Amino acid sequence: MKMVTRPTLTAADPERSIRRRVVSSLVLAGLGIILVAVVLVSVSFGSVSVPILTIVQILLNSTRLFAFPVKWDPALEIIILQVRLPVVLGAVLVGAALAVAGTLFQGLLRNPLADPYLMGTSSGAALGATVAFVLPFDTVYGSFFPLTPLLAFAGPC
Repeated sequence: MKMVTRPTLTAADPERSIRRRVVSSLVLAGLGIILVAVVLVSVSFGSVSVPILTIVQILLNSTRLFAFPVKWDPALEIIILQVRLPVVLGAVLVGAALAVAGTLFQGLLRNPLADPYLMGTSSGAALGATVAFVLPFDTVYGSFFPLTPLLAFAGPC
């Protein structure tokens, strides 16, 4: 019968933990830079093509910290700041929320293959949405807040 013991701390372990922190910080910074680049490229796509440099200038001008000369059509500011950027940032936030939810499921169940179907969360949300479809009234707080997302969120509870 073999006895397994924990390794003892040696002099090289603090260097390894510092190196691990530096590497993880560099990876996190690199992923942040990639995220900013993907957001800029996503904002540039659409029916009206906008160069990335123009997007950066419009975003920096909107902070009122910089004053680039306006060489673009003023309609581009509306397209970028009021149409495209909110949609792209919303998609980024939804993706981050889904990543956190998946990580919580996997950590809670201690199963790297855990998904919402395992605990019935997806089925509960489908039940809540179905109940909202069947109910005779359409909204809770006027026409601005439909009942379907509320009951789909409350369904798994």
